[in-house]
Amino acid sequence: MQAYFHLKYFSVYGIAECTEIDIQNTNTYAAYKFYVDGKRIDGSIQLGSIVYPGWVGKHFKVQYSSKDPKINEIFLDKPVYDTVRIKKAGFVIKVQKKKEKRNQFRD
Repeated sequence: MQAYFHLKYFSVYGIAECTEIDIQNTNTYAAYKFYVDGKRIDGSIQLGSIVYPGWVGKHFKVQYSSKDPKINEIFLDKPVYDTVRIKKAGFVIKVQKKKEKRNQFRD
């Protein structure tokens, strides 16, 4: 009830990164992290029957309480692709190096 109250009246939205998907007994959880004023907040959510391993390392919309950021909820159906917003949210973007194209005239 307190979580509902916090998210209803003190709601703030940010960006979280899914860090792992864990199976415990018959329950599956997604762990995630996000930053509030430079401080890392960890969270987890119980998943239903739909589990996608590709979520790990991806960014999603997160809702948290401005009074207590430990009260939070990730939205795995709302991915965030904007790298500028992701960087502003405190994450480091890992850039994949491009392969050098072979120059047929140089060989």
